[in-house]
Amino acid sequence: FSTTATQPAEAARICSRVGVMAAATDRPALWRAGPPGCEAVQRSRKLTFALRNPGESMAVAGAEDAGHLLTVFSPKGGAGKTTFAVNVGVGLAIKGYSTLLLDLDLAFGDVPISLGLRPEHDFSEVVNMGERLDAAALKRLVTVHESGLHVLAPPTDPGVHERVTIPMLRRLIQVATSEYQYVLADTAPSLDERSITIMENSDTVFLLTTLDIPSLKNLKIALETLRLVNFPVERLRVVMNRADSKVGQSILDRARRL
Repeated sequence: FSTTATQPAEAARICSRVGVMAAATDRPALWRAGPPGCEAVQRSRKLTFALRNPGESMAVAGAEDAGHLLTVFSPKGGAGKTTFAVNVGVGLAIKGYSTLLLDLDLAFGDVPISLGLRPEHDFSEVVNMGERLDAAALKRLVTVHESGLHVLAPPTDPGVHERVTIPMLRRLIQVATSEYQYVLADTAPSLDERSITIMENSDTVFLLTTLDIPSLKNLKIALETLRLVNFPVERLRVVMNRADSKVGQSILDRARRL
């Protein structure tokens, strides 16, 4: 997979500071029209939106200034997925970017615990609103961390995730990216229809793994599954977490076993 970053340089730098291998770029972040090259970026955004939302107007959806959706996924628990998402989110917020972290591990999410938050609202209210969710409602549901990071907490009732539909997720993503410069999605460790929907709407997907054989095996299966559904490989970034640990074998040695 390509290691050329598709996201602004700031996100790549922050990723590198949380102790992981992440793509980097020297290209400046292009947020709204202004410097040379932004016109091409806007055309690219329009084309991407048209492909993802056939028949819908960008002016109506507010996609002209849409933020970046970064998805963090791991096919195996314990890889550091939530820690990675939290650290990147806090880093972006501290840098002054408006950032929302969606805890989309709806049955077992622990982003609020990781940040020491006590949310008054959670994802169950998004489910109740359904297609009626708008920007004002979303802002009322988030919990604000001291860093400035906004967090949408998972439901306290684990049964809520069974009521979550694909249109609900698409609506949430549309509203969130219209309001925030960066939206991070911390997903469940299962490659189901919901996870794939989130990935399909993402600018970049970080696939986290560690160097143990079960994790690498699950990563291989996840990559093969994404190939089968024709997921654009240029959006994928494989993150080897704890890569500097003294585990006694090289990545190549472990990969050969697969």
